[in-house]
Amino acid sequence: MSFGEQLKRWRTAKNFTQKVLAEEIGVDESTYRRWENGSQTPRSDFRRAIRAALGLTVNQINEMLGLEPDLNNGYKARTFGSFADGGSLKDLMENLHGIEETEFPYPASQDGEYGNDEDWLAIYQDSPSTGYVITTADDDVIAFWYMIAIKSAVYENGVRGNNINRALRVNHIDDLIEPRHYHAYFVSLFVRPQHENPATHKLIRDSVLAMLREYAENGIFFARVFGNMSSMRAVRLATRSGFKEVCDHAEHLMWDENRNIVPTKVCELNMFAHKTPRLLEHDPHLAVLYRQARSK
Repeated sequence: MSFGEQLKRWRTAKNFTQKVLAEEIGVDESTYRRWENGSQTPRSDFRRAIRAALGLTVNQINEMLGLEPDLNNGYKARTFGSFADGGSLKDLMENLHGIEETEFPYPASQDGEYGNDEDWLAIYQDSPSTGYVITTADDDVIAFWYMIAIKSAVYENGVRGNNINRALRVNHIDDLIEPRHYHAYFVSLFVRPQHENPATHKLIRDSVLAMLREYAENGIFFARVFGNMSSMRAVRLATRSGFKEVCDHAEHLMWDENRNIVPTKVCELNMFAHKTPRLLEHDPHLAVLYRQARSK
């Protein structure tokens, strides 16, 4: 069945006339008729509009056009810096913090418990390449993660369960310039519930590995990484990647699986462990680089 024939089938299934669907897509009716009769195919921007109007997935419309399936379901991973290109990191930060507050609320928090926007913006601006956003084909943010290199004294304070967010400043960030071993704080990892699927999880993992590999190829390694896991699911995901529970957080709270309010969990990953961390097993080249760096 041709693209035009399939397009007509979807249109009639939605009870659209050619004129109505053309208006929904944003083209004139004569252009739309050429798509259905097979004399033209829509440009990529119109394909997005067709998907939105008919409720199709990226793979469905790719299949209609005879294109290879998109194994990432149309999702894209980009660094904070590249995603904000043409906009601003301030807008991106406000968007990400808004997602956290509305879709991942904490049981309770004190004023300033998670720091303030001014300090976090300075940190984002200082380290825009160690965080990624995962978006749909239409650039809607559906997941994100952020990791920053921090100075050793701050790291040791955080891995003991103390709240470093409250007083974290840009001068606590370690600039990733000199080839050596660094300590890192995995600040956040969020996925919108409706996008919890294997494609999203793979893109998150692959984007973390891509970032680690880019730095490792330039002699920059993260010897230890800790994160404050704010859900039991996050604890399980971290454990599967090789993190180990270290202690309860002194201040941050979360709900456990029985909806009891409990301290969040501080977990740490030793990237130079004798046994290759599970995370690195997904990238053999990166695993070799870390083994070589560990032996020096």
